[in-house]
Amino acid sequence: MSTEDKNVVQKGERGRNMLNKFYLWNKKTGKSRRSIFFTAIIGELIILILCLSLGLSRSFILFPAFYLIYIKWINAIFIGIILFIFIFSDISYFKFFVALIIILLLIGLQYLIIFPKDSNKYYAYSWKLVHRHNYVKAMPYLDMAIIFNPKNANAYYERGYANNHMDNYQMAIDDFNKVIQLDPRSFGSFIGIGMANYYLGKYLIAIFNYDRAIQLNPQYSNSYGLRGRAFNRLGSYSSAINDYNKAIQINPRDPISYLDRGNTYYDMHNFGNAILDWEKAISIDPTWEKDLRKWINIAEKQNKRKSD
Repeated sequence: MSTEDKNVVQKGERGRNMLNKFYLWNKKTGKSRRSIFFTAIIGELIILILCLSLGLSRSFILFPAFYLIYIKWINAIFIGIILFIFIFSDISYFKFFVALIIILLLIGLQYLIIFPKDSNKYYAYSWKLVHRHNYVKAMPYLDMAIIFNPKNANAYYERGYANNHMDNYQMAIDDFNKVIQLDPRSFGSFIGIGMANYYLGKYLIAIFNYDRAIQLNPQYSNSYGLRGRAFNRLGSYSSAINDYNKAIQINPRDPISYLDRGNTYYDMHNFGNAILDWEKAISIDPTWEKDLRKWINIAEKQNKRKSD
C-alpha cells in the first residue's frame, strides 16, 4: 500500500472514530439535554450571523446598545451550555458549578476585553463624524462607546465637543467634567467647560476654567484667545488685549487672535489699531476680506470723525 493510500485510510478511520464518539455521546445524553444543546448551537449561529451583519453594515449600528449587550451575554450563556453538555454526559452538582463558572468567566471576559474593544470601534467611527461636523449623527455612536466602556475618556470628550457645537452647553459641561474625573490633566476639557460657560453668559466661570487650562498647558495659544474674549465681554479690555498679545506671541499666524484683538480695540474706540489688526487677519486668511472690509470702512470713518 502506498503512503498516499495509507493517509487516506487513516483520515477515514479518524472520521469514523469521531462519528462513533458523537454517537456514544448522543446515546448517553438525554433527549431534553440534546434539545438544549442544539438550541444553543442554533442560537450561537444566529448571534454569529447578526454580529457578521453588524460588522459589514454600512450604518454600523443595527440595534440599540442594550440589545447588543444582551446579545453578548446570551452568547456567553450559549457557549457555556454547549461546552457543559458536550463535555459532560451526566449531570452532577460539581459539573453544574463548573459550567456556571465557565459562563461567568465568559461574561467577565466580555466586560474586560470585548466591551472596551467595541467601545473603541464606536469611538473611532464617531470621531470621523464629529470632525466632519456631522454632530447629530455622531451622538448615538458616542453614546454606544460610553455604554460599552464608561471609562472611555475620549468618547466623553468628543461628546462634549459635539454638545458644545449643538448648543447643548450643560450636557457638554457634564461630559467634560467626566473626562476630568478620568484624566485630571485634560486641559482641553477645561477649555470645553470654559466655552460652554462663555456661551451661557457665565464669563467669570469661563475665565476660571481657561485659567486651569493655561496652568496645564501654557503654550496652547487658543486658551489665551478664548480667555481674552471672556475678559472683553466683562469690559476688562486691557486684560483681553494682554491675552490676545500672548496668543499672537505663541502663534503669530492665527488670524482669529488678530480679529479678536481688533474687535476689542474697536470697543475701546481705538479704531487705528483695530484697522491694523483686521488688515493683518485678512493678510493671513484672505477669505475674510469680504466680511471684514465693511468693518474696516466703518472703523476708518469713525477714526476720521474722531480725528476731526
